[in-house]
Amino acid sequence: MAQYNLGPLTLTTSIERDMFAVLRQKYFELGKNHQRQFYAHYVSYGSADDLFERLPVDLENVFSETAAMVLHDLAANGIYDVSEKTIRADLEVRVEAVADGFNRVQGRYFDIIGKAAELEAQRQEARENRAQIVGGGFGLEGAARGMALAAVANAAIGLTYGLANLTAKAASDLGDKEKKRQMLQDPATKADISDFLIRIALQGVELVAATVNNGKTLEAVTDEAHERSAAFVENVGAGRVPDNQVQPVLVQALTLDPFNIGAWAEWLDRYGDRDGCIVACAEALGISDVMTHKTKLIAERKAALSWSTPEECRANSVILEQSAEWLGFPFDSERKMIEAKAVRLDRERRTFNGVEYPSLAEAAEASQVHEDKLQRTVAGVVHETLEGANQARALIREQTILASSANTTIGWMTLAYRRYRDTEGRSCRKEFWMFVLSYLIVMVLLMFVLMAVPVPMKWVSAWGNLLFMLASFVTCLMVQIRRFHDQDRSGWFALFNLIPYIGWLIVLAFMVLPGTKGDNYYGPDPR
Repeated sequence: MAQYNLGPLTLTTSIERDMFAVLRQKYFELGKNHQRQFYAHYVSYGSADDLFERLPVDLENVFSETAAMVLHDLAANGIYDVSEKTIRADLEVRVEAVADGFNRVQGRYFDIIGKAAELEAQRQEARENRAQIVGGGFGLEGAARGMALAAVANAAIGLTYGLANLTAKAASDLGDKEKKRQMLQDPATKADISDFLIRIALQGVELVAATVNNGKTLEAVTDEAHERSAAFVENVGAGRVPDNQVQPVLVQALTLDPFNIGAWAEWLDRYGDRDGCIVACAEALGISDVMTHKTKLIAERKAALSWSTPEECRANSVILEQSAEWLGFPFDSERKMIEAKAVRLDRERRTFNGVEYPSLAEAAEASQVHEDKLQRTVAGVVHETLEGANQARALIREQTILASSANTTIGWMTLAYRRYRDTEGRSCRKEFWMFVLSYLIVMVLLMFVLMAVPVPMKWVSAWGNLLFMLASFVTCLMVQIRRFHDQDRSGWFALFNLIPYIGWLIVLAFMVLPGTKGDNYYGPDPR
């Protein structure tokens, strides 16, 4: 009889239960070894087809090694009248009862290749041929025992052989290749198969216990005890058990089934394991999943926190360390990883444009200088002030609006007049010469009007002509300035107009010249 401290309470187990726990741990390690081998193989699988072509051989090895260990332990208990074939057959029957996860994976694959009906027919045939030996026949006596053993020995093709028969290399040509790829990459596929390997091994220890049970040397967990233990944990988790009764109820659950990981997990979730007694007790009983659950709890709490800044990392490290201390979880390696992340984040935020600055303030200053330069840059030109840049942007917007409206002949003829105050930006040759054309047309029309009106009204027409000429003069000067800008020249070139007799000819010659292609100092290309 052994006693294990669970906080203020004690878990008491029988000698027979302790012996079973020792034996169970051996089979659990066998299953973990099979898992490790499977993980090593999994990376080499090229597709779901590859997985299922090779899996029957791998499962055959798992069954054979488990059956060999069962035979060895039966012999250690003085049982010599059970054959390898019988053990193997009964093991398959037992395993099929706990193969839900594996069946999901198997069914998914056969759905993809269109052989789901064949798989189900195979399973049904196996169930019918082995119906007589469900639960094993090793505890029976006399003729009944002999019949059960014969039924086992003559059972139909088993789990792995059925899989091998239905899975052929030709399956690689069947089904959706993308679905097969997704299935292989799905973490659930790997998890279900690896869990199945553990289950095979643990059914081996159950088979040993059932066979030697007449001697009462091993106390396995009965189905009734397993169900009662699960019910205790369920009611605790649902909040149906008063707080002051939770610990005694969990101890009852573990007394019935010390291998119920749900009970251990519930205890850890509620009370932690500051002194490590929970892990020590679980490991003494051959249960390694408790430490796994601690790791999961730490991972969940870590995932719930934000890790975007060095300050958050260091603050969260303190929080997690407190949780780890409460759980009795080693934190040194995790602390180093968090600190390394904090250092990396600090370095990243002190780096701007590939340059790492000594301080955050200097990096922020460099960023601000860069941002200020960007705000002062318009059409590739860096303006001295933000105000100047904003004026340039406004001008470009205005030019864009004007240009968009100048997509008709009338639009081009009136564009210069609409920009009569605009000394910034650029004007193309078309804008200038359409202005000249519109000016000439209007002047001709005004001449005809002046000739046609009565003498008393001629002064009104004359004043109208004068006002139009003055407006056109200002407009002409502005469009000339913008044409010089278009050639990447200063608008002061318009002063050539002041040269007597030939000045206007010089300006006219410049108006004929094309502008620079692309953006220049005075703005974007107007064409």
